[in-house]
Amino acid sequence: STPYTNQPNGVGVALYKENTQIYKELERNSLYQAINAYVDYSFNPLKDHIFSALVGFNQEWNTFKRNIASRNGNLSQNLNSFNLATGENIFLNSVEEEWAIRAGFYRVKYNLLDKYLIEFNGRFDLSSRFPVDNRLGFFPSTSVAWKVSEEKFWKKLKPYLGTLKLRGSFGSLGNQNIGAYDYISTLDVRQSNYIVDGSRINYLSTPDPVSSNFTWETSETLDFGFDLSAFKSRFTTSFDWYRRDIKDMLTQGAQLPSVFGANEPEENAADLRTKGFELSLKWKDQLDIADKPFNYNIGFSLGDSRTHITKFDNPNGDFQQFYVGQEVGEIWGYTVDGFFQTDDEYLNHADQTRVNQRIQNNYLINHPVAGDIKFTDLDGDGEITSGDRTLDNPGDLKKIGNTNARYNYGISLGADFEGFDFSLFAQGIMQRDWNPGTDNGFFWGPFARQYQNFYPKSIESNSWTPDNPNAYFPRLAVYAERGGPYEGAQLGVNSDKYLQNAAYLRIKNITLGYTLPENLADKLHVSSLRLYVTGTNLFTFSPIYKNNPDRTIDPEQLGNGNDYPFTKTYIFGLDIKL
Repeated sequence: STPYTNQPNGVGVALYKENTQIYKELERNSLYQAINAYVDYSFNPLKDHIFSALVGFNQEWNTFKRNIASRNGNLSQNLNSFNLATGENIFLNSVEEEWAIRAGFYRVKYNLLDKYLIEFNGRFDLSSRFPVDNRLGFFPSTSVAWKVSEEKFWKKLKPYLGTLKLRGSFGSLGNQNIGAYDYISTLDVRQSNYIVDGSRINYLSTPDPVSSNFTWETSETLDFGFDLSAFKSRFTTSFDWYRRDIKDMLTQGAQLPSVFGANEPEENAADLRTKGFELSLKWKDQLDIADKPFNYNIGFSLGDSRTHITKFDNPNGDFQQFYVGQEVGEIWGYTVDGFFQTDDEYLNHADQTRVNQRIQNNYLINHPVAGDIKFTDLDGDGEITSGDRTLDNPGDLKKIGNTNARYNYGISLGADFEGFDFSLFAQGIMQRDWNPGTDNGFFWGPFARQYQNFYPKSIESNSWTPDNPNAYFPRLAVYAERGGPYEGAQLGVNSDKYLQNAAYLRIKNITLGYTLPENLADKLHVSSLRLYVTGTNLFTFSPIYKNNPDRTIDPEQLGNGNDYPFTKTYIFGLDIKL
């Protein structure tokens, strides 16, 4: 055992005692079974007409059981037996679950002259995760394509525009990724703190309500696109525009009065719509340099989407829930008008109590002082508040950003010449907002906790002082980022000043290699030999580093800084083929 004490020259207290050591056994049994059977048939009854059909059956079922038993007072570290555990702290726990899916599916395809293509698909699904009357879901889809470049009028364009294919599709998918028994009202067995006749009383908790409106969530996607190649296939491009509707989305239902006495049940309560596009451009060519071939390629991809709520029962427009017209990911926050520069400046400004109460209570003051954040009174009522947190009465809040990534892009470069080869891949996001949130010590440092074991070294120099009145952070004060997002503490509430631009460009990979000529490889008695060096995550460019110069927050994996960071990696390698 390890001695420990919090008293000067005090007697050590054992952290680990023999009679508190625990013997524990865990048994886990999982069985997954699946049956997949299908019949595929193709036939060509007429010239240039090709039909094919597929019919299939799918069934899956899974059972899972876990038992945990433990007892303290373990007498041996080498012998495994409950007979050697003598303590009175006995723990038993068991979890058991099962689910099943049964489905039939089909596919029918028709090909005319290898120019006109049409396909029909569908699934009939039964899931045990829904009530008996709501278990069946039907999810059809269809797609069509026209190879325009196979038409006779395209022949004159062939030297310039090689191939063109137009595509369109509409399809639906079902989602049943929920708990195995979410549609059943369950009771929890709990233990009272009151002791009767020497033991605690067991009792059953009040079950949460379950909605009768509980079935498949359906995703319907409409897509139009084209594939094009030109200049003898040196240039290729692909484009897709899509609209995706999530219907009967399983989410918390409409807000109920507090007198209801329970949480709102999950139900098929909302619809949302996503519109977006994906674009890919590639160029690949060969040049002659000193009568030697120089091959190179360039690629660029770009995608974007936006999602809005199209149905939800929220007549008051409470923006803490879904509401019709809401863009998913939107951030509501306050507007910042700098800092109070004197202790008395608050007298000529709106009351800041609700957005600064935590820090004022900690420091036994009842008003902002020099170095505290000055929030803008947008509604002019003399107080900084979040109103009713509704669209009609947002108080001093407004939409300040959105957490969803916009304009995702990728860049690839490659070349080879005289045995040397080079490749580069970069990726990034052009637009994304990120709010550091509360308890994020890697961003806020001592503003989060006074005992934080990591402080960004730039925090102190970037904090307000009388000699540094235009600093980025306010005066140093512990727990200044508690509460939130609309009340509590000045750094804990959402605001436009501390909303971060998390766009970035990262060079993910650079590789440089050299392959020995064949005559030299033959002398070494090998088929080929290539030397190469690869670097990963070498460079990152992001506006977020302006306010986070210590780079404790990575724009590719935004969080509280506890995620393992992306590391730069260098690899030197040798490929030999005998």
